[in-house]
Amino acid sequence: MKRREFLRKILPLTHSQIQHSPTDSLTPWSPTANNPWDISAINHFYHRLGFGATYSEITSGQQSSPSLMIQTMMDDHLVTDGMPSPPTGWEEWLIVPPYQGTDHTKYDYEGDLYHTAKTDIIRQWAVMMTQPEIQLREKLTLFWHNHFVVEELKIYHTQMVFRYYEYLRKNAWGNFKQMVKEITVMPAMLVYLSGVWSEKDALNENYGRELMELFTMGRIDRYGNDNYTQDDVRDVAFAVTGWRFKFNDPGPNAISQYFANYYFDFDTKRTPFGAPPKVYGLDSAKTFALFPDSLDKIEADIIELIFEKRGDQIAWFICKKIYRAFVYDDATTPEAEVVIEQLAQLLLDNSWELKPVFLALFQSEHFFDLNFRGSAIKSPYEYMCGLMRKLNIPFTDFEAGDFMWYGEDTNQSLSSPPNVKGWPGYHAWLNSATLPKRNNDFAKQLIINKFISGQLVNPHNGFTYDPIPLSDEHVISWAKQFPDYDGDINLFASQIAAHLCAIIPDSEAINSIISSSGILHTYEWAALDDSLKVQPIRQMLFTAVQLPHFQLC
Repeated sequence: MKRREFLRKILPLTHSQIQHSPTDSLTPWSPTANNPWDISAINHFYHRLGFGATYSEITSGQQSSPSLMIQTMMDDHLVTDGMPSPPTGWEEWLIVPPYQGTDHTKYDYEGDLYHTAKTDIIRQWAVMMTQPEIQLREKLTLFWHNHFVVEELKIYHTQMVFRYYEYLRKNAWGNFKQMVKEITVMPAMLVYLSGVWSEKDALNENYGRELMELFTMGRIDRYGNDNYTQDDVRDVAFAVTGWRFKFNDPGPNAISQYFANYYFDFDTKRTPFGAPPKVYGLDSAKTFALFPDSLDKIEADIIELIFEKRGDQIAWFICKKIYRAFVYDDATTPEAEVVIEQLAQLLLDNSWELKPVFLALFQSEHFFDLNFRGSAIKSPYEYMCGLMRKLNIPFTDFEAGDFMWYGEDTNQSLSSPPNVKGWPGYHAWLNSATLPKRNNDFAKQLIINKFISGQLVNPHNGFTYDPIPLSDEHVISWAKQFPDYDGDINLFASQIAAHLCAIIPDSEAINSIISSSGILHTYEWAALDDSLKVQPIRQMLFTAVQLPHFQLC
């Protein structure tokens, strides 16, 4: 279903934003009278580059500009010296080699420890998604997590999982080709796509296939032609064999990869993509080799060859994926195709550096075109973390236990996408099962019942996490930010709805918000004490976040 058809089914068409064709320009956007730098534009900025804005961020944003805000959110210190500390208790597992003995008690203890540590990683991530300075970094980490997919449920050792996400953070806007090279031999990927079990006499093609189909070029090119053959898959699979990891090294990197020479075929020359016959491998084998034997027989790096032979297609493929994630799911329109081509050329011109691509897109006329306001559907974590940000509710790692369960219930199990293709997103996020769970299980618990409950996380040791409260005092303090808290209830309802929603609700939606307050004589609103306003505000909030306007971003 196309966006306009979709919106016609859930929203009244009162905005000019869906009445014209979007621009195809990557020229930096300058606000105009018809498309000003206002609450709608600032909300769009924060929805796409983060997880939503607080009221103070919107008001301060009006005094800034898109380019300044983007530069701040993409400051390189956030991916160099701005990495978070590992979750509490990391000393017990992150730098400790896995237990390799036969004592079942110790093995069970390690299993419980790893289970708890994996939930700690998810809880910490949920908190980081709500922190203002690092929103874009975390949004891009989530994007790369859904591109270079690994499923932690299939990876026993939490050390691998943590180091993998740490790597994605550090390279959120790094060099794409270098990411492909390094992720290829990371322990988490070696386990997930079976590279650790592949060798010259027992070849496993999983990673060789997914490297091309999902991580770089796609199965077919933009014209419908095959990008590779089955022979190419085998040749690439042979080139990435021989990689294992160590179980007995101490920290800081307790499980590190190495190249086991005896599993690699140094004697057979191959011709992937019709290239000259050579022994293709990975240059990194020379750094991580267990022995120096025969390394000089590796004549060419297979990743370099892939980027040489299919560079244009790779740039187009990854820029199309970026476009669908950050602009609009339908990348087949003429305007989208022009923009993607420009981004792909920018990626090539900058030797696979991603930052220029992101900066160009996020500052462009195309990105800020009114057509794309509210054209995406929030993922579960965009919904949950966005609501926490919109209501300016702080919470800690030890209060975020329920996020995992709400995420799983609404089809986004953070750290474990459904398969190697990742979450499909867009319309897949909302259905007759997930929408009630968003509204009644999460939003209602928080807004009406006043807290997100604590949760039993580890069934083995009974470890629980604290609830997240939404006190009456917090609700009143939040509501007093709006100019008409003590004024006209119609204006007050419009102000909170405009703050919360990606598409500003029409008068019919505003009337439903006001009606839900239970205030019969709305002219009395201004004179009511705070204690008499708090419950009506909760009801109005709950009504507002149930609107389709809030489910979109």
